[in-house]
This record gives sequence, structure tokens and C-alpha cells, in this order.
Amino acid sequence: MDRKIAILGGGKIGESLLAGLVSSGWRQPEEIVVTVRRQERIDELWERHGVEATLSNPEAVRGASIVVIAVK
Repeated sequence: MDRKIAILGGGKIGESLLAGLVSSGWRQPEEIVVTVRRQERIDELWERHGVEATLSNPEAVRGASIVVIAVK
């Protein structure tokens, strides 16, 4: 069973969600992909949490078993 989670929106809401998923042990960083609007944010999320991030929503949801829309 694929355990990949795509979080569309890597701002404050999305980052809080991914941090909670990883710290609780519910998902490993390699099981989460997050979408963002800027390349700098991709680097920040990788450094802080070790998660993959992308600028592409379609790329993020490909193969995901759960998709979360984390925007205001």
C-alpha cells in the first residue's frame, strides 16, 4: 500500500501539518511531498524536515494515497 501524502501548500499551515506527521511517527519524511510557490521554500523545507517539495501540484499528487489542501 502506498503511504505517500501530498500536501498542497507548504506555508505555515502545511509545514505545521507535515511537522506533526513526522514528529508523531505517522509518516516518514520520504513519504511526504509538499508543494510551494518558490524555490527557496523547497530548500527550507528540505533543510528543516527532510521532505521533498515541488513547485508542481500535478507532480505532487502523482501516486499519493492522501492529498491535503493546506491553504487559507
